[in-house]
Amino acid sequence: MNNAKCFDIFKACIHAIHDGKLIIPESSRDKEFHFQNWCQQRIEEAELRYDIGGRNTYPDFKLVEHTEGYEVKGFGTYGDILIRDRKMYVVPTPFALTNGTTGLSTLIVPTDFYAPSEFICVGELIRIESKNLVVGYNFDLTNNELEAKLIENPNAGKKHVFKAYRHHSQTNKPVCMA
Repeated sequence: MNNAKCFDIFKACIHAIHDGKLIIPESSRDKEFHFQNWCQQRIEEAELRYDIGGRNTYPDFKLVEHTEGYEVKGFGTYGDILIRDRKMYVVPTPFALTNGTTGLSTLIVPTDFYAPSEFICVGELIRIESKNLVVGYNFDLTNNELEAKLIENPNAGKKHVFKAYRHHSQTNKPVCMA
């Protein structure tokens, strides 16, 4: 079993949300760092020591006493493809992969992660790798068509199993694959 520290960090996030500790942008041009700053404060509240990565390095936070690192991204603010040409086209994001997570803080981890007793499992998720992988997109502005560029997936059919957890102070609403 993997005793990952993500549960400690997640618990600090749940408590911060409960206590009304808001994510506050440093400026109107801040697209990402406000969320990283908020997460940094949660890592500190979990009393974990870390090193901060430099700009454009991975991960954002490397734990010093554990072989873990955390990359911080907010859904809907990073990595989405958005094309505007009188109409708006949005390529699907990971947010659409699950049901039962909208508006709820949910920690999804591989099944070999040990969950402390204060966490409840609210779902088991099985992701099966698809036949093809998306390696790019082509957008034709003349006919407003978005086409995915695909290659064959060498791991097609491989199963990945995860568990969805919530802190016992949260709802036990089930989570499943969409």
